[in-house]
Amino acid sequence: MLEVGAGEGGLASWLASRYTYDGLEPDSQAWQVAEERLSRVGGGRVRQLTTSDLELNPSFDLVCAFEVLEHLEHDVEELKRWRRLLHPGGHVLVSVPAHRSRFGPADEAVGHYRRYDRGDLNSLLTRAGLEVLWIEAWGLGLGHLLEWLRHRLASNLRQASAVESSARSGRWMQPGGFPSRALFAALAAPFRLLQHPFRRGSRGIGWIALARNV
Repeated sequence: MLEVGAGEGGLASWLASRYTYDGLEPDSQAWQVAEERLSRVGGGRVRQLTTSDLELNPSFDLVCAFEVLEHLEHDVEELKRWRRLLHPGGHVLVSVPAHRSRFGPADEAVGHYRRYDRGDLNSLLTRAGLEVLWIEAWGLGLGHLLEWLRHRLASNLRQASAVESSARSGRWMQPGGFPSRALFAALAAPFRLLQHPFRRGSRGIGWIALARNV
C-alpha cells in the first residue's frame, strides 16, 4: 500500500505494523519524524517525495491519502496519478473536509483550496476514472467542537504562503508524543461510537470515501 502525505507518521506506524507500507511526505520536518517512528516499528518506509517523482506504473493494491486532496490546486489530476499507481481492481481510500459552506479561517490557515460537498467528492473520484464504492461522514459531535475552536484560533495566526500553510497543517493542533495521542484517542473513542449510526448521512465535518480502479 501507498500513503500519500504521510505527515509525521502517526498513522504510518500503525499501517506499517500491519501491511507492506510505502509512504510519501514532501515536508522535510514531517518526513524526519515519520522516519524515526517507522524505524521503531521496524517495517515500511517514508520517502521525501511527491507522486510527481514516481514512475506511474501499477505497483500498489491501495493508495490512501488522509486530508491531502484539499491542499492540492489540481485535485483531479492528482487522483489520476494515483489511479495509474494502482493494480487493476486496486482501491483508493481518502478523507477530506466536508461542506463548502463550512470553509473558514482554519481552512485558510492550513492551506486548503476547498472543502467538498458529497456530490463534489463523488464527481471528483468518477472524473479520475474510479468507481465510487461508498462515501461516509465523520466527525459528528466532537469534530464540530474542535473545528469551531480551530476557526477561532486561526484568526490569530500570521499569514503564510500556501506551501508553509500546508506544511503547518500536519502539526497545528495535533497531539504530539505518545501520551498525548493516547489520551486524545481515549477521549475520542466514545464519540466515534456515537457517530457510527449517522455515517451514511451528512452531519459530520469530513468525508471518508473508498473507490476502485476499474
